[in-house]
Amino acid sequence: MPAWWEQQSQQPARLPAMNAPAFSEQELDPWLADFIAAPAASTVAALPTPPAPPKEKPLFSLGNLPGALWDAGRGLVNTLPASGYRAYYGTDRPDTQNESARSAYQQEAAFNQEMADKTAAAQAAGTSDSTSESIREAAKSLGFTGISMGATALGG
Repeated sequence: MPAWWEQQSQQPARLPAMNAPAFSEQELDPWLADFIAAPAASTVAALPTPPAPPKEKPLFSLGNLPGALWDAGRGLVNTLPASGYRAYYGTDRPDTQNESARSAYQQEAAFNQEMADKTAAAQAAGTSDSTSESIREAAKSLGFTGISMGATALGG
């Protein structure tokens, strides 16, 4: 009788050879069979084309900065009431809140849309810069930031 290490090196007769397929294509899911049969070139050709890189814009523009800072101040005034109502009432059912809360939410939404329109117009005109875009994006949430910081300051 051969030693155990000699038996381990012999492949049993009941196993298929290593180069034989482990399953037939009839046993596969039809989608998987199509996927395996598809050549790699057609898979690569079906990929979407990547979007065009964004246009280069300056980091800072002195001409846009005063307007962006003005919009940030307006953002605090326009979003602070809505943020206060959200802190008081919560965000579950705005339709059950009083009329002044709903009008504050509408005022905030109108301001946010105005900032998005200003940014889009500046980008379309090619006069946009990263600093003013960032300030206008931050202006949309200055009311929430003010409420959060005020509550933290009062809490100690």
